[in-house]
Amino acid sequence: MALALIDPVSIKRTSSRKITKRVRDSKDDIKQPTSSKKLKLTKKRNHLDVKHKDLLIVSEYNDDILKYLYRREKQIGSTDNYMKNPLSPYNFGSSMRAILIDWLIEVHERFHYVQETLLLAIAIMDKFLSQNLVTMSRLQLLAVTSLFVAAKFEEIKLPKLSNYSYITDGAASAKDIKKAEAYILKSLRFDISIPNPLNFLSKSLESSEFPRKTAQMTKYILEHLYCCPHFIHLKPSEASKLSIFLAQQITKERLEEETREYTDVFMNSFEELVHEIAQPSTNLEALFGKYNKEVNGRVLQEVKDWCICHVTGFKRDDPH
Repeated sequence: MALALIDPVSIKRTSSRKITKRVRDSKDDIKQPTSSKKLKLTKKRNHLDVKHKDLLIVSEYNDDILKYLYRREKQIGSTDNYMKNPLSPYNFGSSMRAILIDWLIEVHERFHYVQETLLLAIAIMDKFLSQNLVTMSRLQLLAVTSLFVAAKFEEIKLPKLSNYSYITDGAASAKDIKKAEAYILKSLRFDISIPNPLNFLSKSLESSEFPRKTAQMTKYILEHLYCCPHFIHLKPSEASKLSIFLAQQITKERLEEETREYTDVFMNSFEELVHEIAQPSTNLEALFGKYNKEVNGRVLQEVKDWCICHVTGFKRDDPH
């Protein structure tokens, strides 16, 4: 005997607990809201949207979150910049690192991961490379495994392990990636909960009303900074502050946080970053292509033009 399915909307329960059919209301029986009621409903919906956004931001916990992030950052410490000393056995060349990171950006885009995953992957890779010698033939395995570990930490849905192996075009098997994952985690003592610079960035920008363009510029600058070999030693909060400060100089937006005096060390890092963007020391084609797309606001050229003008001393023409 076939089981007849009953539409749950069309039934109601009586006091005798018997299921009886309920006649659906006709459209004529439904009162249509007046224009004033529509306006009230719209305002209420907008209020709920803002309230929901505030709940996601959890602004009331900002201070506690930032305190924890700064404390965690201090516990982990800075990553040694293994690329600065040309005689260091860990230095395998800034151009080779650029090729590796550029490939990592392409893979990251192909998997449609969030930016936090890419920055954490670079941080894990740099931390490992500052403590371990890796042969050239194993660098790609290290990069893809760092992304795999970071994705487990940041992403909701992961591609299959076989996809990671496939993306290396046979350079690393699924078994190799699993072994490398265990070795990396053991080497870093499973301590990969590195504060992400985007956490500091979002908390800073949330406190101010800022255009979407400013946010896109800040994210590009931050990503460029992480890809550059000169700033490996910077703490995540320092990288975030540098990115915000440079975006602020370009857009002339005054963010609430940026009201304090900056140290000479900070300004030296700022000048170094501006020079690096104006005249990149390494080729990062995937990064440049990424931020020359409409989806990312095409901010690449505007940031680069400002940096070139700052370095050369020429005054930038106002497009407006």
